[in-house]
Amino acid sequence: MEWSEDMIISASNSYHSLLNKIKNLGSDVGKVDLDFKNKFLNEINDDLNMPKALAIIQEVLKSEIPEKDKKATILDFDKVFGLDLDKIKEEIIPDEVIKLVIEREVIRHEKDWAKSDELRIKINSLGYEIKDTESGSKISKI
Repeated sequence: MEWSEDMIISASNSYHSLLNKIKNLGSDVGKVDLDFKNKFLNEINDDLNMPKALAIIQEVLKSEIPEKDKKATILDFDKVFGLDLDKIKEEIIPDEVIKLVIEREVIRHEKDWAKSDELRIKINSLGYEIKDTESGSKISKI
C-alpha cells in the first residue's frame, strides 16, 4: 500500500465531504432503495470492489430519490463500510475549519508541535474545539 501526505489529505477531505453531505440530508430516515442496494451488493460480491461500492454512494447522493431514502440507503451501505455514519451529529462544520483540522493532523504527524498548537488556537478562534484522542482528532462547537 502506498502512503503520502497528499493521499491522507485527499482521503480525509473526501470523508469530511461525505459527512457533510449526509448531514445535509436531514434527520429523517426513509426506506432503502432496492435498485441501489442491488447495485451495491453486486460490487461488494465482485471480489469486494470497494472503490466501485463507494462510488455508488455518490450516485445515491446525486439521484432523484427522496432525501430520507438516500440517507436510509447510505446507512445500509455503511453496515459494510463501518464508518459509523449513523452517529453523525446534525451540526455542519465549515469547510475552513475542516481544512485546518486536516492540516493540523499532517503537522502532528510531522511532530511539529508548535505549529500544531498555532492551528489549534486558530480553530478555537473560529468557534470550534479540537480534542486529540487515540482514534484521531474530534472537533466540536465551543
